[in-house]
Amino acid sequence: MATLEQQIKERLVEALGLKIAVEAIDDNTPLFVGGLGLDSVDVLEIAAMLSLHFNVEITAADSGRYREIFASVHSLADFVRERQAASK
Repeated sequence: MATLEQQIKERLVEALGLKIAVEAIDDNTPLFVGGLGLDSVDVLEIAAMLSLHFNVEITAADSGRYREIFASVHSLADFVRERQAASK
Protein backbone atom coordinates (compact mmCIF):
# COMPACT_ATOMS: atom_id res chain seq x y z
CA MET A 1 0.00 0.00 0.00
CA ALA A 2 1.23 3.48 -0.84
CA THR A 3 2.29 5.76 1.98
CA LEU A 4 0.07 8.66 2.92
CA GLU A 5 2.63 11.04 1.38
CA GLN A 6 2.50 9.09 -1.89
CA GLN A 7 -1.30 9.15 -1.89
CA ILE A 8 -1.30 12.91 -1.31
CA LYS A 9 1.19 13.47 -4.15
CA GLU A 10 -0.98 11.43 -6.52
CA ARG A 11 -4.09 13.37 -5.49
CA LEU A 12 -2.29 16.72 -5.84
CA VAL A 13 -1.18 15.94 -9.39
CA GLU A 14 -4.69 14.75 -10.25
CA ALA A 15 -6.70 17.50 -8.52
CA LEU A 16 -4.50 20.38 -9.64
CA GLY A 17 -3.68 19.05 -13.10
CA LEU A 18 0.04 19.42 -12.39
CA LYS A 19 2.36 18.77 -15.32
CA ILE A 20 4.88 16.97 -13.15
CA ALA A 21 5.46 13.31 -12.39
CA VAL A 22 4.41 12.17 -8.94
CA GLU A 23 7.90 10.74 -8.48
CA ALA A 24 9.44 14.18 -9.06
CA ILE A 25 7.72 15.63 -6.00
CA ASP A 26 9.79 15.35 -2.84
CA ASP A 27 7.91 15.09 0.46
CA ASN A 28 9.58 18.28 1.67
CA THR A 29 9.37 20.37 -1.50
CA PRO A 30 7.57 23.63 -0.73
CA LEU A 31 4.13 23.69 -2.32
CA PHE A 32 4.20 27.43 -2.94
CA VAL A 33 7.06 29.92 -3.34
CA GLY A 34 10.26 28.28 -4.55
CA GLY A 35 8.67 24.87 -4.88
CA LEU A 36 5.75 23.68 -6.97
CA GLY A 37 4.62 27.29 -7.43
CA LEU A 38 1.04 26.78 -6.33
CA ASP A 39 -1.19 29.77 -5.57
CA SER A 40 -4.06 30.69 -3.25
CA VAL A 41 -6.68 29.13 -5.54
CA ASP A 42 -4.81 25.85 -5.27
CA VAL A 43 -5.24 25.96 -1.47
CA LEU A 44 -8.99 25.63 -1.98
CA GLU A 45 -8.49 22.68 -4.31
CA ILE A 46 -6.14 21.01 -1.84
CA ALA A 47 -8.61 21.51 1.02
CA ALA A 48 -11.39 19.99 -1.11
CA MET A 49 -9.13 17.07 -2.05
CA LEU A 50 -8.26 16.39 1.61
CA SER A 51 -11.94 16.41 2.50
CA LEU A 52 -12.97 14.16 -0.39
CA HIS A 53 -10.20 11.59 -0.25
CA PHE A 54 -9.09 11.61 3.39
CA ASN A 55 -12.24 12.81 5.20
CA VAL A 56 -10.28 15.68 6.77
CA GLU A 57 -11.67 19.18 7.10
CA ILE A 58 -9.63 22.36 7.36
CA THR A 59 -11.62 24.79 9.47
CA ALA A 60 -11.46 28.46 10.41
CA ALA A 61 -9.89 27.34 13.68
CA ASP A 62 -6.89 26.20 11.62
CA SER A 63 -6.35 29.65 10.06
CA GLY A 64 -3.31 30.41 12.21
CA ARG A 65 -1.67 27.23 10.94
CA TYR A 66 -2.29 27.53 7.19
CA ARG A 67 1.38 28.19 6.35
CA GLU A 68 2.40 25.19 8.44
CA ILE A 69 -0.30 22.87 7.06
CA PHE A 70 0.25 23.79 3.40
CA ALA A 71 4.06 23.97 3.53
CA SER A 72 4.77 20.62 1.86
CA VAL A 73 3.43 17.14 1.18
CA HIS A 74 4.98 16.05 4.46
CA SER A 75 3.15 18.76 6.43
CA LEU A 76 -0.15 17.90 4.70
CA ALA A 77 0.35 14.25 5.65
CA ASP A 78 1.09 15.21 9.26
CA PHE A 79 -2.12 17.26 9.35
CA VAL A 80 -4.16 14.36 7.93
CA ARG A 81 -2.67 11.95 10.47
CA GLU A 82 -3.37 14.43 13.29
CA ARG A 83 -7.02 14.86 12.28
CA GLN A 84 -7.60 11.17 11.67
CA ALA A 85 -6.13 10.29 15.07
CA ALA A 86 -8.29 12.93 16.77
CA SER A 87 -11.44 11.50 15.20
CA LYS A 88 -10.88 8.01 16.62
